[in-house]
Amino acid sequence: MSCRILRERIVHVIIAAIVIGISYALQGCEVQITEGGGSGTSAGNGGGDGEGDGTSAGNGGGDGAGDGAGDEAGDGVGNGGSDGSADDGGVQDTGKSIKVMSYNTKYDGYPCCGGGEWQVQKFGETVVEVAPAVVGFQEVQDEGMLNKYSSGYEVATPGKSNQIFYNPSKVTYAGVMGSFGIPKDDYADRYFTYAKFKLGRTVFWHFNTHMPHKANEASNRDTHSRIAQTLADKRREIGADSTPTVITGDFNPHYDWSPSFEDTITKNGFTRAYEGTGKNGGYGHLDRIYYSTAHWIASGGNDGPTGGSDHPSIYATLTLK
Repeated sequence: MSCRILRERIVHVIIAAIVIGISYALQGCEVQITEGGGSGTSAGNGGGDGEGDGTSAGNGGGDGAGDGAGDEAGDGVGNGGSDGSADDGGVQDTGKSIKVMSYNTKYDGYPCCGGGEWQVQKFGETVVEVAPAVVGFQEVQDEGMLNKYSSGYEVATPGKSNQIFYNPSKVTYAGVMGSFGIPKDDYADRYFTYAKFKLGRTVFWHFNTHMPHKANEASNRDTHSRIAQTLADKRREIGADSTPTVITGDFNPHYDWSPSFEDTITKNGFTRAYEGTGKNGGYGHLDRIYYSTAHWIASGGNDGPTGGSDHPSIYATLTLK
């Protein structure tokens, strides 16, 4: 074989080796790119799982508290859940405003107490029509049935009186809820129920009640004032005293309470956003919404439909400062 032919073959071999090397190098780059994308997807899934675990923990905390494990169970597990979803980027800022609703649904509208499922359906449809982010109820006799017809809403306070529902597309339940007793009257035991939420990344608390009539343990003129102070003390106890807060309820303010609930809660940093008038039907001047003055600006307060209740639903928009 001549030297010229040998040189040509050697050159061909070298060129072929270079091409193969470049090809493998490019394949290596493609694999690396794919792995990088895969890692991104995996991280996304991991973030999703983290958010899911947080929600599960939050629900566990809520259920634990509801089943009698107490507020400490809700605080311990629930806070872990909320941190898992928000701090890992699972929850995005969705705005600064929420619509808050209070709704006394009338106990005898439920099948247990002389009403029918059709009436509970109207209660639920009223919630959907008003479309609040959170709603505090009074006189609920069948939590499951009301939730069934409140399409798009979930129960933040399962098993508690004066239930709080929320729309998960508007706010996030932060996994903590509880209740505490207040003086009862001749009609029923009375409670405040509360739950912790997030609006985007901002934590806020919702307290809800049905205040007693002037009777039994609530016979003294200062009973409602003492209840307001109990609420303020509880808010401080759970670490919510510097956090945006809303209060909803049927406050039965028409007796000669002195000082009144409003007198005392105002001294503790709250302002009334709205009081129902009854202009669309139902009793007026009983149902109210309050907010922590340092954190919110109120607007758009109004009566909503009664939905067949003897009270109007009421609502107001609260915007973070």
